[in-house]
Amino acid sequence: MDKRAFLREMGRIETRAGFESSAFWIGLALSLALTITGIYLLCIEDLDHFDMSLLLFHNLGGFLFVVPCLMLWKRHARYREIFARADFSALGNVTVATMLVTFATGVWIVFRGITGVYWLWLTHVIVSLVAAIGLTIYVYVALRTFKTSLPPTPKAGRFYRRSFNRFAVRIGTGAAASFMVCAVGAWVYFEPSKEIEVLDYSYVNPDEPFFPSRAQTESNVFYNPEIFLRSESCGISGCHTETLRQWRESVHYLTPTPVFAAVQQLFMEEARSGEFLMDRNILQVDTERHIDDGEENFRFCAGCHTPVALMAGEIDVGEGLPSFEEREGNSCVFCHRITGTGEHGHRGGGGDYSVAAPPDRYLFAFADDPISIWLNKTLINTKPEHHKKMFLDPSYHESEYCVGCHHRLQYTYWKVSDYAEEEHPDHKECQDCHMKQVETDNDVSAYVKGTISDHRTLGANLVTPMIYGLDEQIARTLEFMRDDNQVVQIVVPSAVGSGDTLDFVVRVVNKGAGHIFPAGPESDLIEAWPEVTIRSSGGDTLLAYGRLDEQGYLDHDATYVYNVRPYDKDGRALELDRHRNWVFGQDRLHVIPAKGYDETPFSVAVPEGAEGEILVSVRLRFRKFNQQFLDFAAAGGFMERIVSPVVELDEDSVRVVIRDDPEELELAKRDFLAELERPKGLDDYTKKPRFDDYLLSYKMTLRERILLDEARELYAQGHYSGALGRLDEISDHAQWKGHIMRLRKSLQAAMVEHEKREEPYRVDPFGAS
Repeated sequence: MDKRAFLREMGRIETRAGFESSAFWIGLALSLALTITGIYLLCIEDLDHFDMSLLLFHNLGGFLFVVPCLMLWKRHARYREIFARADFSALGNVTVATMLVTFATGVWIVFRGITGVYWLWLTHVIVSLVAAIGLTIYVYVALRTFKTSLPPTPKAGRFYRRSFNRFAVRIGTGAAASFMVCAVGAWVYFEPSKEIEVLDYSYVNPDEPFFPSRAQTESNVFYNPEIFLRSESCGISGCHTETLRQWRESVHYLTPTPVFAAVQQLFMEEARSGEFLMDRNILQVDTERHIDDGEENFRFCAGCHTPVALMAGEIDVGEGLPSFEEREGNSCVFCHRITGTGEHGHRGGGGDYSVAAPPDRYLFAFADDPISIWLNKTLINTKPEHHKKMFLDPSYHESEYCVGCHHRLQYTYWKVSDYAEEEHPDHKECQDCHMKQVETDNDVSAYVKGTISDHRTLGANLVTPMIYGLDEQIARTLEFMRDDNQVVQIVVPSAVGSGDTLDFVVRVVNKGAGHIFPAGPESDLIEAWPEVTIRSSGGDTLLAYGRLDEQGYLDHDATYVYNVRPYDKDGRALELDRHRNWVFGQDRLHVIPAKGYDETPFSVAVPEGAEGEILVSVRLRFRKFNQQFLDFAAAGGFMERIVSPVVELDEDSVRVVIRDDPEELELAKRDFLAELERPKGLDDYTKKPRFDDYLLSYKMTLRERILLDEARELYAQGHYSGALGRLDEISDHAQWKGHIMRLRKSLQAAMVEHEKREEPYRVDPFGAS
C-alpha cells in the first residue's frame, strides 16, 4: 500500500467517532495509570492512605482493563491490513495476548490474594511489564510509521505534532485524573483517631497513667479502644478464620471470668480497707496513694486481664474490670501491637510491656457493610506487606514476648533451664509447647506450609471452658496436659516379708515442661499431688493417701501438694482459696524444676501372715483451681457451684510379692536402694532437695550464703553501703534471686531515706523474683 493510501486508511481509523474511539483512548490512559501504580506499589512496603487509594484503584481499575485489551485487539485487526508487516502483526498479537494474561491474573489475585501463590503474583508482575513494554513499542511503531508516511513539508510536520500532542494529552489527562481521584479519596477518608483525652481521670502520677500496672503506651497517652477492637474482622473476612475460632475459646479472650470477678470483689474490699500493695521489696505501704479510697487499685490486674480498657482510661476509681463481652480482654490487634516487654525496669511481670497504636490501617478497616469489608480484605490480600509489618514481629515467636505477663514462675524458670539454651538439643520456646503448629485449610496464614500457630494457647485451665461449654477447648486442653510432660513412678522393692514394713518412694518427674511444675499466674490455687493406694491380695486397703473428701477438698496438712504457698509480709501463710496476690510478701515454692524430679517416701506395714502380693498404685492428679476457691466464687453469687475438674497426668502400679527368703529380700532391698541412688533413664535430670526453697533454679555456694548473712547483719545494724558491698560480691546468676533482690531494694530505699530525700517510696505490687 502506498503512503497516500496508508494515510487515508489511518485517517479513517483515527477519526472514527463514537464509543469505540473514546474507549480506545480511555483504555490507553487506564493502561498507563495501572502501569505506573503497579510499578510504584511494587517498590514500597509501608502504605499510607494515599498509597492504599492507589492500590484500591489498581485493584478495581484492573477489572476495566478488559477495555483496552478489546479495543487494542479490534484496532490491531485494522492496523494489520494497512501496515502489512509480519513483525508488526506479531508484536500486536503478543501485546494483546500478554494484556489478556495480565487481566486474567490480576482478577485472579483480587479474589485469591497473593499469599501462598507467589507464582501467580510473579506471573502477573512479569507479564504485565512485558505487556506495558509491548504496548509502548507498538504505539511507538504505529506513530513512527504514521510520521514517516507524511510528506516532508512544514504543514505535515505541524499536523503530526498536533496529532501527537492531542494523543499525549488525552492519555496523560486520563491517567492524571485517576491519581487525582485517589488523592481526593485518601483526603476525605476518615479513620478513628488513635489517641484520646480522658477527662476526670484519677492520676497517681502524670507520668504513670496506668499505675500500678506496669503496662505502658507510646508517650504515655490514652488510646482510642476502637483501634484495638473488632477482632472478629480478622476472621469473618475469610483470612484468619481458624485463628479467630481458636482464640475465641482461649483463656486469653475469656477474661475476666466469673471466677476472676469474685477475686476482684475481694480485692476492692481489701483495697478500700487499706490492705493493699504491701511492697515486696521494702515491705512498706505507701501512704501517699490514697489506698483507703481504692483509687487506682483496679489497674493492678488490668494490664494483663483487660488491657484494652486500661489503655483507654476506662478503669478508674474503684471501678471493676469489664467482661470480655463488654470489652475484649486481649484483642488480636492489641497483642500484635506489643512492641517490647520487660522494659519497665523489672525484667517483666505485672503487665510489663509497651504497646503502640497501629499505623495507618487499610481502608475500610472500621466498616461494617459487606462491600467495605470485602474491599478491606482485598486490599490486604493483594498487598499484605504492610499488614505483616504492622502485626507480625519476629519477637512473637520468642519466649521474651510472654515475659510481660508470665515472668515470675514461667519465664524465669525457663530462662535458667536447658530449654532456653539455643545450642542445646532440647531448646524450645514457650510457643513451641503452648502454640504448636496445627494443620488447617481455613486460614490464609496456612497457605505456605499448611499450618498455623495454635491460638488456643493451651495450658492447664479446664474451668474456664467448662463455664462456657467449650467442649473442643476442653478436649484439646486434656490432650495437652497428658502429653507425657509429667511422669509418676513407683520405686519399691520387688519383694517384702510378711509382718515387715514396706518402704517405697513415689517419684514425680518433670519430663517435658520448660519451666517448674506446676506453674502459672494462679499457682497458689493449683493442686498437684500423688494419690497412693495399697491393697493386699485379698482386696484389703492398706494405705489410701491423697484422697479428696466428700466436698472435693484436699487436706494439705496430710498430703504433699505441689503448688506455690503465699505468705504475707509478716510471714503468715495466706489462705489458698482467695488468690490474694496483692498482699503476697513472699512465695514458698513446692515445685519441681524443669528436667528435675522429686521423691516422696512412704511406708506401710505388711500384716503378719500375709501371702501372695501387694499392689501399689499411684496417680499423679492435678487441678488448676482447688475446690475451695471455686466454692468461694460460687458463695459470692458469681457462678453456680461447679466441681473442679481433676486430671490424671500419669499413673503407675507395681506388684510386690510377699516372700520369706532372706536372700531374696536382701537382693530386693539392694536393687531398691540402687534405683534411688542412680535412677535409670534420669541421667540428665536433677533431684529436687526436700525442702521449701525460694528459687530452685540455682543453688548458692557456701561463700555466697555467708556473704548474704553478712549483708543482712550489716543491714540490721544500719551499715547500708557495707551491706550493698557484700551483695555486689555475690555471683551474677544469684543476683536475681527474689530474696536477694528484695534485700537490695530495701537497702537502696533505706539509703534514700537516710539521705532525707523527699521522694515517696515507690510501691511495687508485683515484686521481683
